Amino acid sequence: MNLIRFHNACMVVVCAWFLYLLLKLTYLPGGRYNLWCQGVTGYMDEEMERYYRYGWFFIAARYADHLDTVFFVLRKKFSHITHLHVIHHTIVTANIWYWGLYAPEGQPAFGLGLNVFVHTIMYTYYLLATMGPTVRKYLWWKKYLTRLQITQFVLSMAHLSIPLFVDCGFPRHLILIGNAQTLLILCLFINFYVKAYVTRKDHGCGSIHLRLATKGCDARSKEQ
Repeated sequence: MNLIRFHNACMVVVCAWFLYLLLKLTYLPGGRYNLWCQGVTGYMDEEMERYYRYGWFFIAARYADHLDTVFFVLRKKFSHITHLHVIHHTIVTANIWYWGLYAPEGQPAFGLGLNVFVHTIMYTYYLLATMGPTVRKYLWWKKYLTRLQITQFVLSMAHLSIPLFVDCGFPRHLILIGNAQTLLILCLFINFYVKAYVTRKDHGCGSIHLRLATKGCDARSKEQ
Protein backbone atom coordinates (compact mmCIF):
# COMPACT_ATOMS: atom_id res chain seq x y z
CA MET A 1 0.00 0.00 0.00
CA ASN A 2 2.91 2.39 0.68
CA LEU A 3 4.14 1.89 -2.89
CA ILE A 4 0.67 2.62 -4.26
CA ARG A 5 0.39 5.71 -2.07
CA PHE A 6 3.78 6.96 -3.28
CA HIS A 7 2.80 6.36 -6.90
CA ASN A 8 -0.46 8.31 -6.49
CA ALA A 9 1.30 11.19 -4.71
CA CYS A 10 3.88 11.46 -7.50
CA MET A 11 1.16 11.49 -10.16
CA VAL A 12 -0.71 14.29 -8.36
CA VAL A 13 2.42 16.46 -8.40
CA VAL A 14 3.31 15.65 -12.01
CA CYS A 15 -0.21 16.26 -13.32
CA ALA A 16 -0.67 19.54 -11.41
CA TRP A 17 2.73 20.76 -12.53
CA PHE A 18 2.18 19.97 -16.22
CA LEU A 19 -1.33 21.46 -16.13
CA TYR A 20 0.10 24.77 -14.93
CA LEU A 21 2.80 24.68 -17.60
CA LEU A 22 0.28 23.88 -20.33
CA LEU A 23 -2.15 26.62 -19.31
CA LYS A 24 0.65 29.18 -18.97
CA LEU A 25 1.73 28.52 -22.53
CA THR A 26 -1.78 28.34 -24.04
CA TYR A 27 -4.87 29.85 -22.42
CA LEU A 28 -3.79 31.87 -19.39
CA PRO A 29 -3.16 35.64 -19.86
CA GLY A 30 -0.02 35.94 -21.93
CA GLY A 31 -0.59 32.56 -23.55
CA ARG A 32 -0.50 32.02 -27.29
CA TYR A 33 -3.66 30.03 -27.99
CA ASN A 34 -7.14 30.97 -29.09
CA LEU A 35 -9.50 29.15 -26.74
CA TRP A 36 -12.14 28.79 -29.44
CA CYS A 37 -10.11 27.42 -32.35
CA GLN A 38 -6.37 26.91 -32.62
CA GLY A 39 -4.46 25.56 -35.58
CA VAL A 40 -0.97 24.11 -35.78
CA THR A 41 1.52 26.98 -35.80
CA GLY A 42 4.84 25.19 -36.11
CA TYR A 43 6.30 28.12 -34.18
CA MET A 44 9.37 27.22 -32.16
CA ASP A 45 11.28 29.26 -29.63
CA GLU A 46 12.92 28.63 -26.28
CA GLU A 47 9.61 28.46 -24.42
CA MET A 48 8.11 26.00 -26.92
CA GLU A 49 11.24 23.87 -26.74
CA ARG A 50 10.85 23.76 -22.98
CA TYR A 51 7.20 22.78 -23.42
CA TYR A 52 8.15 19.91 -25.70
CA ARG A 53 10.83 18.68 -23.30
CA TYR A 54 8.42 18.76 -20.38
CA GLY A 55 5.74 17.26 -22.60
CA TRP A 56 7.81 14.17 -23.29
CA PHE A 57 8.54 13.89 -19.59
CA PHE A 58 4.81 14.04 -18.95
CA ILE A 59 4.22 11.37 -21.58
CA ALA A 60 6.66 9.12 -19.75
CA ALA A 61 4.82 9.84 -16.52
CA ARG A 62 1.50 8.98 -18.13
CA TYR A 63 2.88 5.60 -19.10
CA ALA A 64 3.23 5.14 -15.36
CA ASP A 65 -0.57 4.84 -15.37
CA HIS A 66 0.06 1.29 -16.49
CA LEU A 67 1.47 0.50 -13.07
CA ASP A 68 -2.05 0.00 -11.80
CA THR A 69 -2.25 -3.09 -14.01
CA VAL A 70 1.03 -4.30 -12.52
CA PHE A 71 -0.38 -3.75 -9.03
CA PHE A 72 -3.54 -5.68 -9.94
CA VAL A 73 -1.45 -8.63 -11.11
CA LEU A 74 0.87 -8.58 -8.10
CA ARG A 75 -2.11 -8.54 -5.78
CA LYS A 76 -3.86 -11.22 -7.88
CA LYS A 77 -6.84 -8.97 -8.56
CA PHE A 78 -7.28 -10.35 -12.07
CA SER A 79 -11.02 -9.63 -12.12
CA HIS A 80 -10.19 -5.92 -12.09
CA ILE A 81 -8.40 -6.12 -15.44
CA THR A 82 -11.66 -5.56 -17.34
CA HIS A 83 -12.38 -4.78 -20.99
CA LEU A 84 -12.68 -1.11 -20.05
CA HIS A 85 -9.35 -1.21 -18.25
CA VAL A 86 -7.50 -2.90 -21.13
CA ILE A 87 -9.09 -0.90 -23.97
CA HIS A 88 -8.68 2.39 -22.11
CA HIS A 89 -4.98 1.80 -21.47
CA THR A 90 -4.41 0.56 -25.02
CA ILE A 91 -6.01 3.63 -26.59
CA VAL A 92 -4.22 5.98 -24.19
CA THR A 93 -0.88 4.37 -25.07
CA ALA A 94 -1.53 4.74 -28.80
CA ASN A 95 -2.89 8.28 -28.45
CA ILE A 96 0.07 9.54 -26.43
CA TRP A 97 2.47 8.40 -29.11
CA TYR A 98 0.32 9.42 -32.10
CA TRP A 99 -0.69 12.89 -30.94
CA GLY A 100 2.72 13.59 -29.47
CA LEU A 101 4.28 12.83 -32.84
CA TYR A 102 1.79 14.32 -35.31
CA ALA A 103 -0.18 16.97 -33.40
CA PRO A 104 1.64 18.06 -30.24
CA GLU A 105 0.06 21.51 -30.42
CA GLY A 106 -3.11 23.22 -31.58
CA GLN A 107 -6.75 22.38 -30.88
CA PRO A 108 -6.14 19.23 -28.78
CA ALA A 109 -4.51 21.37 -26.06
CA PHE A 110 -7.96 22.03 -24.59
CA GLY A 111 -8.76 18.32 -24.28
CA LEU A 112 -5.27 17.65 -22.96
CA GLY A 113 -5.73 20.30 -20.28
CA LEU A 114 -9.07 18.80 -19.27
CA ASN A 115 -7.55 15.34 -19.12
CA VAL A 116 -4.64 16.46 -16.96
CA PHE A 117 -7.02 18.33 -14.64
CA VAL A 118 -9.21 15.24 -14.25
CA HIS A 119 -6.18 13.07 -13.58
CA THR A 120 -5.02 15.50 -10.90
CA ILE A 121 -8.38 15.10 -9.16
CA MET A 122 -8.38 11.34 -9.73
CA TYR A 123 -4.97 10.72 -8.24
CA THR A 124 -5.75 12.99 -5.32
CA TYR A 125 -8.77 10.81 -4.65
CA TYR A 126 -6.78 7.61 -4.98
CA LEU A 127 -4.14 8.97 -2.63
CA LEU A 128 -6.75 9.81 0.00
CA ALA A 129 -8.39 6.41 -0.49
CA THR A 130 -5.17 4.66 0.56
CA MET A 131 -5.17 6.39 3.94
CA GLY A 132 -7.54 3.99 5.59
CA PRO A 133 -11.16 4.00 6.79
CA THR A 134 -10.74 7.22 8.77
CA VAL A 135 -10.23 9.24 5.59
CA ARG A 136 -12.09 6.96 3.21
CA LYS A 137 -15.45 7.57 4.85
CA TYR A 138 -15.29 11.17 3.63
CA LEU A 139 -14.79 10.12 0.02
CA TRP A 140 -18.50 10.05 -0.71
CA TRP A 141 -17.92 11.75 -4.06
CA LYS A 142 -16.41 8.79 -5.90
CA LYS A 143 -19.51 8.49 -8.11
CA TYR A 144 -19.03 12.09 -9.19
CA LEU A 145 -15.46 11.33 -10.16
CA THR A 146 -16.74 8.94 -12.81
CA ARG A 147 -19.22 11.60 -13.93
CA LEU A 148 -16.35 14.05 -14.22
CA GLN A 149 -14.50 11.60 -16.45
CA ILE A 150 -17.55 11.22 -18.70
CA THR A 151 -18.06 14.99 -18.86
CA GLN A 152 -14.42 15.39 -19.82
CA PHE A 153 -14.84 13.16 -22.87
CA VAL A 154 -17.98 14.99 -24.02
CA LEU A 155 -16.39 18.43 -23.70
CA SER A 156 -13.19 17.28 -25.38
CA MET A 157 -15.06 15.88 -28.36
CA ALA A 158 -17.18 19.01 -28.71
CA HIS A 159 -14.20 21.35 -28.55
CA LEU A 160 -12.05 19.26 -30.87
CA SER A 161 -14.88 19.34 -33.45
CA ILE A 162 -14.88 23.15 -33.76
CA PRO A 163 -12.28 23.23 -36.61
CA LEU A 164 -14.68 21.09 -38.65
CA PHE A 165 -16.87 24.19 -38.91
CA VAL A 166 -14.36 27.00 -38.37
CA ASP A 167 -11.19 26.93 -40.44
CA CYS A 168 -8.30 27.77 -38.15
CA GLY A 169 -5.63 25.59 -39.68
CA PHE A 170 -6.02 22.35 -37.75
CA PRO A 171 -6.07 19.13 -39.85
CA ARG A 172 -9.62 17.78 -40.01
CA HIS A 173 -8.65 14.14 -40.42
CA LEU A 174 -6.97 14.28 -37.02
CA ILE A 175 -10.26 15.46 -35.53
CA LEU A 176 -12.10 12.45 -36.92
CA ILE A 177 -9.44 10.07 -35.62
CA GLY A 178 -9.38 11.68 -32.19
CA ASN A 179 -13.15 11.82 -31.77
CA ALA A 180 -13.62 8.22 -32.90
CA GLN A 181 -11.25 7.04 -30.19
CA THR A 182 -12.77 9.31 -27.55
CA LEU A 183 -16.29 8.17 -28.46
CA LEU A 184 -15.29 4.56 -27.89
CA ILE A 185 -13.87 5.36 -24.46
CA LEU A 186 -16.94 7.48 -23.63
CA CYS A 187 -19.28 4.58 -24.43
CA LEU A 188 -17.21 2.24 -22.25
CA PHE A 189 -17.27 4.65 -19.32
CA ILE A 190 -21.02 5.22 -19.64
CA ASN A 191 -21.54 1.46 -19.72
CA PHE A 192 -19.41 1.14 -16.59
CA TYR A 193 -21.32 3.92 -14.83
CA VAL A 194 -24.70 2.39 -15.64
CA LYS A 195 -23.63 -1.02 -14.35
CA ALA A 196 -21.97 0.40 -11.24
CA TYR A 197 -24.53 3.00 -10.18
CA VAL A 198 -27.78 2.53 -12.07
CA THR A 199 -28.39 -1.20 -12.34
CA ARG A 200 -26.28 -2.12 -9.29
CA LYS A 201 -26.72 0.62 -6.73
CA ASP A 202 -24.99 -1.43 -4.07
CA HIS A 203 -21.80 -1.52 -6.15
CA GLY A 204 -19.42 1.19 -4.95
CA CYS A 205 -16.37 0.87 -7.21
CA GLY A 206 -16.98 4.21 -8.86
CA SER A 207 -13.86 4.32 -11.03
CA ILE A 208 -11.63 1.87 -12.81
CA HIS A 209 -8.69 2.73 -10.54
CA LEU A 210 -10.51 3.01 -7.22
CA ARG A 211 -10.38 -0.76 -6.82
CA LEU A 212 -6.62 -0.51 -6.57
CA ALA A 213 -6.59 2.36 -4.10
CA THR A 214 -9.11 0.75 -1.76
CA LYS A 215 -7.98 -2.86 -2.00
CA GLY A 216 -10.56 -3.82 -4.56
CA CYS A 217 -14.33 -4.13 -4.58
CA ASP A 218 -14.54 -7.32 -2.61
CA ALA A 219 -16.73 -5.60 -0.03
CA ARG A 220 -19.99 -3.98 -1.03
CA SER A 221 -18.94 -0.56 0.24
CA LYS A 222 -15.41 -1.18 -0.40
CA GLU A 223 -10.43 3.01 -8.93
CA GLN A 224 -8.24 5.96 -14.09
